[in-house]
Amino acid sequence: GVPASSNANIKLNQAYGLMSQDRLLLAEDMIRQALQLAQKKGDKTAIADAYHAYGNLYKNDLYINGRWKAKFQSLGTYDGSYQKSIVNFKKCRVLFAQIDNKYGESKCIAGLGSAYGARNEKIKSSGRVKDGRAAGRGRGKIRVAAEQ
Repeated sequence: GVPASSNANIKLNQAYGLMSQDRLLLAEDMIRQALQLAQKKGDKTAIADAYHAYGNLYKNDLYINGRWKAKFQSLGTYDGSYQKSIVNFKKCRVLFAQIDNKYGESKCIAGLGSAYGARNEKIKSSGRVKDGRAAGRGRGKIRVAAEQ
């Protein structure tokens, strides 16, 4: 089992552990719990980290193509287009920008690049178009406009 905790950061760490064990339903629930705790406390960093964790969950190959795909489809939470991942990375980027956390913003941008790359899409960068897959691996500098 997973030890009980009322700390959002501990729950997020547990969620990542569950993801690595292919226990994605439990991971999704753990992220939900972490987000609720962070929202109650008004902890913007933990809220942003929860959205980041959702972004990683929804681009996880085990979520997209793994044994849990049918279960997520039956629950109505499945999205094989990576759009849920992109939406959550954008949310976390906006929150990290609000609290001036550059590291947080950069990990969200890397996540966006990875999600767009998984969709084989290109994203605009500094007036040029960069391959999202390369951006997700940290090649070159990439800027993604935050949603207004």
